[in-house]
Amino acid sequence: MLPTIGRRTVLQTIGVAGALGLASSAAEAETEATADAAALSRHDALRTDRFEVEFDGEAVSGWQTVTIPGRSTEQDEYREGNDADYEKKVWGQTTFDDLEMERGIQREDVNRLYDWHEAVRAGKADEGRKEIAVKLLDGRGGNPEPLLEWRFEGAWIKEYSPPELDASADGDMATESVTVAFDKMTRKEV
Repeated sequence: MLPTIGRRTVLQTIGVAGALGLASSAAEAETEATADAAALSRHDALRTDRFEVEFDGEAVSGWQTVTIPGRSTEQDEYREGNDADYEKKVWGQTTFDDLEMERGIQREDVNRLYDWHEAVRAGKADEGRKEIAVKLLDGRGGNPEPLLEWRFEGAWIKEYSPPELDASADGDMATESVTVAFDKMTRKEV
């Protein structure tokens, strides 16, 4: 959260500075306070609640969570020559976890994820694979802009979970979740 400098803080700054003869006007003190707040805001972290998802270039709304896959690289060891005390560590193949996504079911496209998974189950290659883009947005200002983007090529749903229905729930949202496998993942600054 960005630090805020309230009117009281500015007035206190003006009072102390004026008493010491350091500031000639309220405008100078306010300008300094604004500059300090701007300097602090440049170092703030991006928020995880500002993101958007696209399937084949089309924005898809309603996402609750998207877990970007982690990756790991295998490690192996070997010895060179007759040196029994020295093991060299080398890297091997890099593997990726699956993309995990959860979405509130939307009235306007209630079957989107279900139909996609049905196409995969039926072996329809053209409908079963999609390109997914997940964009992390900079939420500062009035118009959030994407800063980072993860692209998943050749993505297909390997697991679909329908909503859990509970008559005693207190207005909970009906959500469906998917586990998505993919051929290639890239990350770039936008």
